[in-house]
Amino acid sequence: MKYLATVLLLLPLFVCAQDCKLKKGMDDMTSRPTLSTGFVAYDDDFTLSMDANSKEIDFFFLLKTGSRCYDENSIVTVTFEGGRTLIVNRMHPKPKARPATRQPPTLPEGVKYHRIRSFEEPKFEVAAIDFVKANSQAKLLVFDVRGNGGGSSPERLLRALMDRPYRDWMQASAMSFGLFATYGDLYRGAAMKDADARSRGYLEGFSEYFERPYFMAPGALKQPESPSYTGPVFVLQDRYCASACEDFVMPLKVSGRATVFGERTFGSSGQPYLVDFGNGMNFRVSTKRMYFPDGTEFEGVGIKPDVEVIVPPVPGNDVVMQAALDAFAMR
Repeated sequence: MKYLATVLLLLPLFVCAQDCKLKKGMDDMTSRPTLSTGFVAYDDDFTLSMDANSKEIDFFFLLKTGSRCYDENSIVTVTFEGGRTLIVNRMHPKPKARPATRQPPTLPEGVKYHRIRSFEEPKFEVAAIDFVKANSQAKLLVFDVRGNGGGSSPERLLRALMDRPYRDWMQASAMSFGLFATYGDLYRGAAMKDADARSRGYLEGFSEYFERPYFMAPGALKQPESPSYTGPVFVLQDRYCASACEDFVMPLKVSGRATVFGERTFGSSGQPYLVDFGNGMNFRVSTKRMYFPDGTEFEGVGIKPDVEVIVPPVPGNDVVMQAALDAFAMR
């Protein structure tokens, strides 16, 4: 049974205005102060909790069984103050599921389609480059990267397609300086209480650096290098497009070189540090965080398509491909 719930989330300041008793705490991961409403029951079936720090607001909701149903066939729409909405769609397949094999679509004259299943092996990038060169006079090239979990970044394929300058990812990595650690101790210690206004402002201004310093590098500006194809490009993506697949999609979308259709991508850069325990188990942790060239969040957020398409859970017509063909017909 499909159930649609609309939740109005208010900012913590507004919660204060409602005379709620906010609970103060500390985030275990970042050591930042947090505020929480605790679980608030709105009626017998619905309970909501909000936790906030200086960077984000997290919400948790509980729908009890009874007159309401929230299960694998449900959609919840969260409406924020100001009109922004977030859709939690549980009607999609399980996250670990892989899309079914798709048959090559029937295309209009002059439209050429190429599926890139992976970038794990060089042969996939080579085949894509050969496809570009063989169809340099096409009216439209369509690249289908749905289900592509990544591999090695396809730099040569991008060079064959990019006809304009573009920036690479902005990257950041944790760093540690003894000076920062000392300032952090001063900020948290008794010395802060006795500091004058100037010293207090200095320490407060750098407090986040003391707590969790990062080194950030802007994305390199790359120039086009005699592309093999300069016509229009469409990209079909989904939630399973990750890592090197996102390295392929991001420059095409951000630079305006391609129009992207489908779902938001996975939001993972890869580049893990691997620890092998020698007993068949291993542990991976990301060695860096990546941001879009303008500095906005990418990790855990993914690449939003230009044309978002809701994919039904039951296999049927390829709605993403159809949306792309409709857009081409309107050009």
